[in-house]
Amino acid sequence: MAFQSEREETIGELGDGPGSRIFVKVGTRKSGDPFCDVRKYYEAEDGSGEWKPTKKGVFLDPETLGELRPLLHQADEKLTDLLSFKPKAAA
Repeated sequence: MAFQSEREETIGELGDGPGSRIFVKVGTRKSGDPFCDVRKYYEAEDGSGEWKPTKKGVFLDPETLGELRPLLHQADEKLTDLLSFKPKAAA
């Protein structure tokens, strides 16, 4: 990462295809400011099993995370609605 963190903890991760995962991490910068980082990682090709971050992700301060939370909830509800109206394949 381009920033210096004092402390960082992985909250969770989920698969995103072969050799790719999405990690959710929280921590504090050296300045003491808290953050949440949601980022795509790839598995190192050297066989070490190490996961390395990509540029694909979002770094959020607590205020922005708070503003994003209801929007994600709304998106989840809309996706649920869209899935319930998905046309069935013709027989």
